[in-house]
Amino acid sequence: MALIVRKNRLSHLCFAAAILATLLTTSANAGMFDMIDNLSKKIAEGSAAAEAEVDAKFAEEMRKEMPVYSFDIPAPDQSGQYVKMKDGDTLEDVKKVGIVNFSVEFVVENEATAVGSQQSKSKVRGIPDQDTAKMQAMVEQLYTKTVSDLGAMGIEIVPFETIKATKNYGDLAEVLHASPWETETKGNVDVANGGGSGGAKSKSIFVSPAGIGILSSIGSGMFGPNIPLKIVKIGYDLNREVVLLSVNMVVDFSVMQTSGRSLLNVAKIKTADIHHLQADNTYFKFQSARGVAPTLTLKKAVVSDKPLFSEAKNFKAEIESGITSTETSTTSDKSFYADTYYARSGEMLEAARQMFIAELKKAK
Repeated sequence: MALIVRKNRLSHLCFAAAILATLLTTSANAGMFDMIDNLSKKIAEGSAAAEAEVDAKFAEEMRKEMPVYSFDIPAPDQSGQYVKMKDGDTLEDVKKVGIVNFSVEFVVENEATAVGSQQSKSKVRGIPDQDTAKMQAMVEQLYTKTVSDLGAMGIEIVPFETIKATKNYGDLAEVLHASPWETETKGNVDVANGGGSGGAKSKSIFVSPAGIGILSSIGSGMFGPNIPLKIVKIGYDLNREVVLLSVNMVVDFSVMQTSGRSLLNVAKIKTADIHHLQADNTYFKFQSARGVAPTLTLKKAVVSDKPLFSEAKNFKAEIESGITSTETSTTSDKSFYADTYYARSGEMLEAARQMFIAELKKAK
């Protein structure tokens, strides 16, 4: 089928070239120019329609793999399905906790690139007009509720100012960022069928509660700062009596998949708009200078049931041919449901937080 499509495409181009040659030599009228223009539009529309069909099928597949979270069921009742805990038996030794990091990452742009034998392709999807004030308010509430719930479990919460005053906290200065912090991150893209050469990247906005810097080693390289070790050193500064807690959550809005190996090594990118909390990157991690401490992570993504866009076309596609030419087509959504995005993001984050707390209560 790929060969047939390519032949048809080439025949259209040859036909267009022949008409153009006739125009240049015979002074054809304006009607011929209109015919060429209409032909070009039809070719472009055909490509866009094919892309949309592929994305629609991929979205249907991904929604089966990423089922919607049950928002009508209390979060604590679902914690066993969504949360996995490691070393939970050590929680009974946790008497004092200092929250050294509390970060929510909002992915605002995803880009994927696939490379085939004769062409490369990139797609970009993004969240328009980010409202960092709403993000900040969301995170402040999550932090306040987390402190309250841990305290209700009989755990003493050490003030952040106490942590900040320790000798070794200063060693974290090189990886601290003020909230909100926007930066480029590694893309969350699945490479299917063995994959082809290509790449992925994202842009994210990291948000932490007021006065608490964002800890990140992004861009530090292989020999960059060892944040876990530096956190443990803070525990030594506090006489090994305080367990340090790092909270990380990631709100994403799309899923991408690239594949570059087939009989013809054709570059392919599939995309689906799925508003969700990433699984492995959403966690509560306790660290103790005394030894092992609990870690809680999502087993599976928390997925929204509401669409974010009026159409599933929020992407920019660039197809670059290494042989003849470069073609770029851009389409955008008619509408982005901003209220839905922020409301559902807050609900998913709160659901995950409640599920983590529920599992901690079980272990305590």
